[in-house]
Amino acid sequence: MKESKSKKCFSRFTHRFQKDDMVAYMNALRLRPVFIQQNLATQVDNYINCMDGEKHSEGLQYVIEQLENSKIIVSSPAYDDLVLNRYQGVSKNTSIKIAYLILTDECNFNCSYCFMRREHQEGGTHFGAMSKETAIAAINTFARLSSLDQQDDERTIILYGGEPLLNFDVIKVVVQQVKQLKKINRLAKQTTINIVTNGSLLTDEVVQFLKASEIGIGISIDGADIVTNASRRYCDGSPTFPDIMRGIETCKRNGVTNYSLSVTITKASLENFDSTISFLRQYAISKNIGFNILMSEEDELKDEMEEYAHKASRFLLKAFNIFREDGIYEDRIMRKVNAFVDGKVHIFDCAATGANQIVVAPDGTIVKRFNRSMSWFLRN
Repeated sequence: MKESKSKKCFSRFTHRFQKDDMVAYMNALRLRPVFIQQNLATQVDNYINCMDGEKHSEGLQYVIEQLENSKIIVSSPAYDDLVLNRYQGVSKNTSIKIAYLILTDECNFNCSYCFMRREHQEGGTHFGAMSKETAIAAINTFARLSSLDQQDDERTIILYGGEPLLNFDVIKVVVQQVKQLKKINRLAKQTTINIVTNGSLLTDEVVQFLKASEIGIGISIDGADIVTNASRRYCDGSPTFPDIMRGIETCKRNGVTNYSLSVTITKASLENFDSTISFLRQYAISKNIGFNILMSEEDELKDEMEEYAHKASRFLLKAFNIFREDGIYEDRIMRKVNAFVDGKVHIFDCAATGANQIVVAPDGTIVKRFNRSMSWFLRN
């Protein structure tokens, strides 16, 4: 009577992909794929299902060893629980690396998907504009909290709103305070400042200041005029596209070519895929685009949002395949691609989820509610 082996199995995190006569196995928590021919894959499946203790060919035995090394095949289901617990424990070891400063919750636009707009309509807290004193205190707090992590010197400050350029004087204060704290080694030397703007207030003076201050510019635009104007309009209902484009042209005229485009995938985007992608390919001068996904917690929209999620996912994948031919970096998909190439699991797609950021409201409050709202569609 043959002595049976211990019951090995495929990890429940293992995925199997096949193209032509090649099969790829991968454990989603390890990101170390193993590629084998289909006939060997069939033998692997039989091996797992039978486990009869018989000897196998050297080729199959070698493949089994590789699959075990990559944790695609594990000794028992309990091993998966150990690995999962380890990754879940990562969230407990957090450090602050990103600070969102909501310079104002006012805006000259009235975008249909804006969470600030929703907050105001639902009678939420209305803060107004951040003062210079509050901005300085926010930067000092970020410097103190971020200094607790000595392993990574990269820090990011994101100027947000509303429309942050409505509070341009405070932007100047932020830049000066960051310089001062870097100078006295209270803030990491690799700290960068970015701004997310609707682009309509990008005058020559503003762009020249942002460029001189090395502030990364992210411009929100959802595509060509028909797509952008569908959701991004002025408070009086007039279209915003011409003024956004004027802001983009102002950047180009002043030699700023490293701006990025922040693009929300809307119903109009989905209905006008070809024109949207064509427009973005033309104006992605910096080769940098970030797509934002709409989400909602309202139960009555559950079915509608599920359908949207499927369509938006297909939109992202199709757009990625087109952009890669032009060398355009699409942030949302490339984060996953980079994780796969590096063999490192990308645990959090939003810094708020990983407790790696703070969000400071205009009155100086560090707010949790904005964290949740921002995770809906911001590119972190």
